[in-house]
Amino acid sequence: MKEDKSKAKKTLQLLLFFSLLMIFNASIQLFINVLQERPNWLILLLLIPISIFIFIAIIISLDLAKQDYISVLGRLNSRKGNLIKISTINGERKKFRVNNNQMKNIDENIDIELHYYKRTKAVINIENVKRSDRFDG
Repeated sequence: MKEDKSKAKKTLQLLLFFSLLMIFNASIQLFINVLQERPNWLILLLLIPISIFIFIAIIISLDLAKQDYISVLGRLNSRKGNLIKISTINGERKKFRVNNNQMKNIDENIDIELHYYKRTKAVINIENVKRSDRFDG
């Protein structure tokens, strides 16, 4: 699991870097438009992507800083491309995006244990659950 956690962490770090890069880019565009005395509606329009990228950067930073993740036991119902749908023990249905390396060892209608970051829902690890640990869901 440590190897998968490090891959997920590297992916989140890359996304954080690109979010900060986009914040920097949008801020420069905003600054240039203010200096050129563009209309106020255009300047307000440029504030929307900055606020979105700041929100994304905060969420990713919180996941990376706190390193808290959630473990879910469930049954894999379907997988389509890199999207999987699972039914948890308490009957909830959840969707996750998973990279292809993590999907190699799992099949449909198998009990799995899935670990993911709390805020971004980035999947850290997927493991098959042993027969003695199975649940009937």
